[in-house]
Amino acid sequence: MLTLLCLSARVAPVEPDYGLNPGERFPGREMEGFHDTLSALGRGPETALVVTWRTDDGLSRAINAMLSHRSLTSGVTVYSICLDDSIDDARLLAMADNVAMGTRILAASQLSRGMRQQLMRRGPQVFKLSSGLVSEVYSLDRIWLDGVSVV
Repeated sequence: MLTLLCLSARVAPVEPDYGLNPGERFPGREMEGFHDTLSALGRGPETALVVTWRTDDGLSRAINAMLSHRSLTSGVTVYSICLDDSIDDARLLAMADNVAMGTRILAASQLSRGMRQQLMRRGPQVFKLSSGLVSEVYSLDRIWLDGVSVV
């Protein structure tokens, strides 16, 4: 039994790995124009949301707008990433969807290729960050249908 415990024990790294799963540091350093903002999360706001959405997905666009407005009263910073369009189109659609002022809007074209592929493979989701670490990942159904409070 003691041997099994010794074999299964591991030492946690000092600096968490970069990734999109809870406990990992969100890979903001891989985003053009986003690096300065997101890299400050470790020193900046305690909590932030990263909302990924698609132009042809009404639910993801609605959740993006809803969370941007809810964040106004809570002081949570929202980063809105459109997975499939240019930054100009992303800003235009965010304005049409009435996304709250102060929301940082980005497009997939601003992401590194690896980061873009990771996010696109996962599809629209909401990442809750705490001091730069992913603390929780929410599916859109969990927020919309189950009424889970993210902010």
